[in-house]
Amino acid sequence: MREQTEEMHLVEEVKPIMERQLLEELERQRQRQAEVTAQKARKEKEKSKLEPAAARKLEKVNSSLQWHLHRSTEEKEERQRELINMKGQIATLMQRQQFRADPAQLERKNRIAKKKKGKLPSDFTPHP
Repeated sequence: MREQTEEMHLVEEVKPIMERQLLEELERQRQRQAEVTAQKARKEKEKSKLEPAAARKLEKVNSSLQWHLHRSTEEKEERQRELINMKGQIATLMQRQQFRADPAQLERKNRIAKKKKGKLPSDFTPHP
């Protein structure tokens, strides 16, 4: 019985110490939870600041790419027009060269063409 009384007395002595330790541990856990919550809030705030900035940057890049595509398309069309113009100039020069050709040379071309195709092509007719 005496042992039981001593045990009870020991339990009574240890009980406040254990309660204090449990309360301290609980307080530490609450502080950690508050830190985690605050950190999450900071991250969300940073994220909400970064998202509009990233969207603006993406819009600028997209706009720039569209402008470059438009400019490249215009340049391509201009080169195609220049090429068509050059082809026309070459065709005109070739026709002029044909007019300057020696009548004997034209006659030779006509004979070669006649042999190959069996008839005289209209574009090899001699011009005065």
